[in-house]
Amino acid sequence: MKISAHKSRRQFLKISWKPLPECTRITMIGKKLEIEETEMWNRAWKSAGLVQNNGKKAVIVLASRGVGPTVATRILRKYVRKDSDFYKEILKAEREYQRTRSFWD
Repeated sequence: MKISAHKSRRQFLKISWKPLPECTRITMIGKKLEIEETEMWNRAWKSAGLVQNNGKKAVIVLASRGVGPTVATRILRKYVRKDSDFYKEILKAEREYQRTRSFWD
């Protein structure tokens, strides 16, 4: 059985699609958000902006463990010549998160 690229992409989108968070629905209606919802909204807004501007590299950085939009921005801002240097920066950020994780919780 042969699967075309369109079918596999469609299947991926079906599997990975999640409904919008509640804070997005509230914002679309025009109501005020609570403090926690505002923080979640800002984080989603920053992540979406990174993906819109940097594309695949932003998705790769944001998918790494312990890397949020702020650290991802710092990684993407650095100029790297090779892909291996890019991945080394991601590993550094993951190590930093692992080292300081006990202080975050």
